[in-house]
Amino acid sequence: SSDVCSSDLPFNPSTTIIFSVNEKTFITLDIVDVTGAHVQRLSNGSYQPGTHSIVWHPQNQSAGLYFALLSSSSGIATRKILFLK
Repeated sequence: SSDVCSSDLPFNPSTTIIFSVNEKTFITLDIVDVTGAHVQRLSNGSYQPGTHSIVWHPQNQSAGLYFALLSSSSGIATRKILFLK
């Protein structure tokens, strides 16, 4: 299983997205906006068991609500993140 959280709510200029996995697994971490439109792919690779972190630096994005979507073989975890300018 996997879990995802953002360390800074709200944030500016960046936020650290922290996630943990219980076994070696392939992870895709995407940022989407409130309409579900893809904004940025932050990760697309294999991770060992443990806690991992990725920093998101929004570039040319409007202030607002976004979602971090962590996809793995065990499912999808979602966390909302609020970007302020």
